[in-house]
Amino acid sequence: MPAKKILLFGLAVFASGLLLGAVLYGKAKWQTETDFVGEVFQMIEQDSLYDVDLTQCRYDILKALTRNSLQKRDETGTLVPDKEFVCLDKFSGFMTPDEAKEMAIEMTGKLAGVGLEIGLKDGRVFVFAPIAGAPAEKAGVRAGDVVVKIRQEGEVEAAAVTDVEVAAKLMRGKVGKIVYVTLEREGKMFEVAIKREDIKVPSVEVKVLPGNIGYVRLKVFGEKSADEMEAALRTFKSLGAMPEVVFDLRENSGGDLWTALEILYMTNKNPNDMALTIRYNKNRKPQTYTIKSMNGLFRDVATGSAKGAGEFSNYKIVLLVNENSASASEVVSGAMKDWGYQVVGKTTYGKGVGQFVRSFSDGSIFRLTAFEFCVGNAKYCLHKKGVTPTAEVNDSRKPPADTGTARDAQLQKAVEVLKNLP
Repeated sequence: MPAKKILLFGLAVFASGLLLGAVLYGKAKWQTETDFVGEVFQMIEQDSLYDVDLTQCRYDILKALTRNSLQKRDETGTLVPDKEFVCLDKFSGFMTPDEAKEMAIEMTGKLAGVGLEIGLKDGRVFVFAPIAGAPAEKAGVRAGDVVVKIRQEGEVEAAAVTDVEVAAKLMRGKVGKIVYVTLEREGKMFEVAIKREDIKVPSVEVKVLPGNIGYVRLKVFGEKSADEMEAALRTFKSLGAMPEVVFDLRENSGGDLWTALEILYMTNKNPNDMALTIRYNKNRKPQTYTIKSMNGLFRDVATGSAKGAGEFSNYKIVLLVNENSASASEVVSGAMKDWGYQVVGKTTYGKGVGQFVRSFSDGSIFRLTAFEFCVGNAKYCLHKKGVTPTAEVNDSRKPPADTGTARDAQLQKAVEVLKNLP
């Protein structure tokens, strides 16, 4: 694997690096802070994908510093976004040390929280599934419940939530602390108290459907997900010479870019096929990843030897996506569609830009939109467009627990498409 780490988590892309954050001896504190901000401005000037008015950016920062700390809330109690901070796009921003630490832990598949997979539907945060054996399941939370409000231990007022990332952040935190979650089920509201625990989050769900069809759902592109996907796909070799597989990327908001590229490497052995093209601003040359250029990048965990391309290229694979499939999910589904694989579901989220992230010595990070990516040989740039399915099917799952069952219309269509492949 390359030393440089790039993530597409919620389509945020991370590249290693270190900015000035240490105390500079002999300087006043304000001078040190000025150096800190100067490094950020230098990064914006050199790496931003978009033209940025640095003077306007300075004004925006100063306005934010002098604004009343009591932020505005709408009639539901949800924080109103600050529309005055306009110098950067909505995917750029700063993460505190605690926020950066939570993000890093999440990518390992281990975190402290309540154990819920959540998603966004019709503008509401819903429970996609409780993790088996996790605190939320023990507390009686079910798939399909709507998360309305969340209150931390020691807080009097619960915060209304309409954003998945905000809800996830509020439910994660120190082990042993209690989170109070207000849920809605069948029109009735109730509150459950859930004590946080250390949780191992599996990234892959695998099973065999009726008719000897393999089913694998990838929940996130984590650090171990490529190995888990490889193991899952290998189990389907017993299904025949050309195994039929449904690859479910619905509700997958992204993750590790190298995991996405490794999955593409597993499913294609044509050396000249392009998986991904990255376009920067005028200061950097574009990068293109072909199957050939990825030779030697990926190693077998057991032997340490380089993996060969296309181990599963003989599989008949149909992909499932929806409007919550984003980032690395769009890299995989977009490239595979371009290579001739069938895609079923709804058009994906459509966030085709990525961020460089620089780390400060205190553990905080600054992320900046630095490139646009395009998928497949056609170099299809999907930002604000998404990946359009070859077969569009509405989501029939009510509740989300219907996923992977006979009540899942998108899955049933994928099976139908599989059966009609030559």
